[in-house]
Amino acid sequence: MKLLIVDDDIPTTQAVRNCVLAMSELTFDVVETAYNVVTAKEMIQEEQYDIVICDIEMPRYSGMDLLEWVREQGGTEEFIFLTCHESFHYAAQAIRYKAEAYIIKPVDYETLKDTLIQTVKKLIQQSEQTRRSVYGTLWLEHSERIENTLWREILFADTVIGLKIDKPREEHIKANIRFDIEYQLVLCVVLNTNFTQNQWDAPTFRCAAGNVVGEILFGTPSLARVFDYSRNGRVYVAAIVDAAQENSARCERLVQACRETLRCKMTVYLGRPCSIAQLWERRLFWEQMDLDNVTRTISVVQSEAQILPQEESITLDTAQFAETLRQGRAVEAVDMIRHILDTAEYGGLISAQALHSVRQDVMQILFAYLMQEHILAHELFEDRNAKQLEATCSNSVFDMLKWVDYIVKRAIDTVAQARQGECVVEKVKRYIEENCCKDVTREEVGRYVFLSPGYVARLFKQETGRSLRDYVNECRITRAKQMLAAGGRNVSEIAASVGFDNFSYFSTLFKKYVDCPPSEYMRKNE
Repeated sequence: MKLLIVDDDIPTTQAVRNCVLAMSELTFDVVETAYNVVTAKEMIQEEQYDIVICDIEMPRYSGMDLLEWVREQGGTEEFIFLTCHESFHYAAQAIRYKAEAYIIKPVDYETLKDTLIQTVKKLIQQSEQTRRSVYGTLWLEHSERIENTLWREILFADTVIGLKIDKPREEHIKANIRFDIEYQLVLCVVLNTNFTQNQWDAPTFRCAAGNVVGEILFGTPSLARVFDYSRNGRVYVAAIVDAAQENSARCERLVQACRETLRCKMTVYLGRPCSIAQLWERRLFWEQMDLDNVTRTISVVQSEAQILPQEESITLDTAQFAETLRQGRAVEAVDMIRHILDTAEYGGLISAQALHSVRQDVMQILFAYLMQEHILAHELFEDRNAKQLEATCSNSVFDMLKWVDYIVKRAIDTVAQARQGECVVEKVKRYIEENCCKDVTREEVGRYVFLSPGYVARLFKQETGRSLRDYVNECRITRAKQMLAAGGRNVSEIAASVGFDNFSYFSTLFKKYVDCPPSEYMRKNE
């Protein structure tokens, strides 16, 4: 649900907002503020809010003006008014325009909380009544879609405020959803890296995977009990099946079908039989278990004991790893990580937390290694590939090794280039020549070659005998000479176009490099 707070008194607005955010009984998706009616109108035109908490007495336009305008626009937002004065006139207007409540300032936050809870319950009941009316009208035409919606409510009950599914409603009975039998949750998971490498986009893959799951588990393309969604760098397909012994064999066939038709490795979690009201808890449980299943060696998991690691840590020989990096042996460095992960996997020590620890150790050593070489590590790893690989590296051993392979080789290659001073200097020259008319700084040049500003300045001076600033000025004067010789512009314009704000300074530098003033140089070349 979405909430808007409107009050010209900023401290009161912030206090009300903090009170709302601190409520454990309610969770709003959006809580926004406005300090006058004009701003509030603009926000309401752009966004549909469920509840508006609004002061009545405000400059220029009152809260009643806002309520009247909302109703004229056909808005259905529930209004809770705040006011410093008890007034029959205000109360009458509030009733006329169907305001929800009327609270006297200073605000009692327990009263506000109780009012919000009652307002949310009312909105949920209204939504339920509307939904029932729609279901009654569209049932025959859209029965499968409606059945899917009902099952979705059951499976994702944790995401709906105030929704409690412990007994059948009229819609459940009409859809033949039984509450007196046990079900099993089948949660199918495919890592994003497993399907994107086959050039699938996420929506298409989710649709295809859902069709495969429906066909194997139910023997029909019907998707009434099949739900696909994306989260945590994974595609999930959840299915609700009647509890039966053959579900295990069906899950095995499902893994094989995914491998053959979608060319992806799927992990399937088959939950224990449970009541219909426990299905959403089983979904959350297996989603969490999957985050720790980083080996993915078991295709069909039926017990958490099959994937939970032992409570031990993975130890990386940081000194040896650092020495391997220093010697530029990229393949050996990656093989070190591969070896400790293989050993840990064999010993049952692998978990998402263990991979996270390995990632932290690797990054710490890499940053220290790059710092010694005066390379800006945070700039080096800002490219798109590095970010994508790092975001998924804790998903699996395979993803971790892909990330390590990329950043280790990139770091070692960059260090090798930095040690070849001439190569770096040529890059710096090219960058300055292309950007000399702008304000080129040491920091910009350093970022371009992934080196610290001070180090790149010293290296440039050592290799060329000139400072970065001297080279920038030389390039600017060279560009100015070309423009002066071409004609068509006055000297002041040319000075500004090559990056000099001070004409006198430009003339002094020009004479220093060319042995004559710019105006004389222009006349000689006319």
